[in-house]
Amino acid sequence: MKVSDFQEITLDQTRNALLARVNTNSEFATVELIKEAQYKILDAIEAHQPKNIVINVVDLRFPITLHLQEWLNEYIIPRLFELGVVKIAYIMPKNFIEKISMEQVYDEVTELAQKHELDFGTNFFDQEEHAFQWFRMKKNNLHLIA
Repeated sequence: MKVSDFQEITLDQTRNALLARVNTNSEFATVELIKEAQYKILDAIEAHQPKNIVINVVDLRFPITLHLQEWLNEYIIPRLFELGVVKIAYIMPKNFIEKISMEQVYDEVTELAQKHELDFGTNFFDQEEHAFQWFRMKKNNLHLIA
């Protein structure tokens, strides 16, 4: 399902996962369009109840600003917890600025999960298949890509 010009989602019911892929059109995104896309993803999660999420931002061309990170932490991440998501895997961008901003998002999600004492895992990968392998693991072992 297309949620915006720069992002689409698919549901993999056999893996109990939602896959969100960002494309290079993210270069033309605005903060408001990013927010709108996140709400559409929440709607899909609420409707289908996947336990795992893959966020593929390899082609991300929009740095996640501090303001947007704060918004994600206040409005999106807590909803993921409420909806029963237990693991989020990030397929990381190659661009330095976007990679740094995604690492900051990762840190914030991890901190929020610890604050709420949730058994919630976040992890970085370089390929989607590695994320799906991690979903099958019982523990939320950290796997950082090089």
